[in-house]
Amino acid sequence: EEDVVVDENTDENTDGAEGQVEYPVSSGFAKELRDAVVAAFGENYPAPMEMPADHLEGMFGISPDMYESYAGDMPMIMTNVDTLLVIQPKADRFEEVKTILETYLANKTADDSLRFEYPFNIGKVSAARVDVIGDCVVYTQLGGDIFGIYETEGDGAVMEACQEANQTAVDTMLAVVEQAK
Repeated sequence: EEDVVVDENTDENTDGAEGQVEYPVSSGFAKELRDAVVAAFGENYPAPMEMPADHLEGMFGISPDMYESYAGDMPMIMTNVDTLLVIQPKADRFEEVKTILETYLANKTADDSLRFEYPFNIGKVSAARVDVIGDCVVYTQLGGDIFGIYETEGDGAVMEACQEANQTAVDTMLAVVEQAK
């Protein structure tokens, strides 16, 4: 199993978007962040399939000319919506990529969109988030197998469990950035 990463950079110091922390960026830093999340979740990592570049462009509208590197995982089956997407945008495209992901999230969590989700996924989709981590923009929609929680405790408990999973992913990536300083 190979990770999808597009990167032509050599090691160098790179400034993130205005107000972001400067830290060393290695080749494929998006992959490094993604790999840390996979390691943190271990065998419970819920998004088992690599996200191909054409899917990134077709679903999110983010084309290869907009990023230095990316790593993404998505579900293999329609009933699972777990997704992790780490994009290291080109410096001049940072805000554009961030806005695209924020708009995608807003549209996905709008009432009109949620009605198309399987009922047990509504809490997971509602817990999704977009974060800036170093010079990467991250879309996190994780939670794993939440069906049992949904059946016994409902949407609120699913949302809480997924918020915790997303926070674990974000904290893991922030630790990688902190170590890279």
